[in-house]
Amino acid sequence: MPLRHDLPPMRDFQLAKRFAWDPQAIDFIQDARDWAALDPREQDLLNRLFSMFVAGEEAVASGLAPLLWALGRLGNLREEEMFVTSQILDESLHVEFFHRWFEVTGPVDHSRYWGPAYRRIFFKELPQALEALLTDQSPRTFIRALVVYHLTVEASWPKRDTLARSWLVSVRAYCPDCGKASSTSSATRAVTWLMGSTPCSACSLPIPLCGLTPTTP
Repeated sequence: MPLRHDLPPMRDFQLAKRFAWDPQAIDFIQDARDWAALDPREQDLLNRLFSMFVAGEEAVASGLAPLLWALGRLGNLREEEMFVTSQILDESLHVEFFHRWFEVTGPVDHSRYWGPAYRRIFFKELPQALEALLTDQSPRTFIRALVVYHLTVEASWPKRDTLARSWLVSVRAYCPDCGKASSTSSATRAVTWLMGSTPCSACSLPIPLCGLTPTTP
């Protein structure tokens, strides 16, 4: 069957290709100079923010593999599978960017910035919800996995990034390259895919949420 380019996952897949970027192409020379000019409290604020991002991006970059596998098990969701591959690439690029950042600004003990709520979301709830798809592709398991990842992690977490970058630009005119690694655009595509997908004929939920599409024999 031909690809359905009119479906939301394919539109978002095209957007992911259009906004492709390479962390290795970013020159951090000015960022390094700006970092040295910050006072210790400002450096600590950025270390806190980026320490949470680097671990969060690593968690989702590796954690999305079960979702991709489970979509393949359902069958007839080729467009959704293609979109999820672009999400995995996006998250991996974010991981690379933040690691490059800390190579420039210096090593940090990231774990000291991870509070109980953060640890629960990224190190317990997220992997449990996604890994459950390896043994159970029921609607309930799909809903839990997609709500935890797309609506908790992707829909709410990038707001911190947006607020912090707004402060840095307006108050300190700092970190010109931070916007190149913004998680907001990829997060928007993730949420759009989830809520804008074609409704299932059996339950009227977006197809990624229902898990009722029959597997092709």
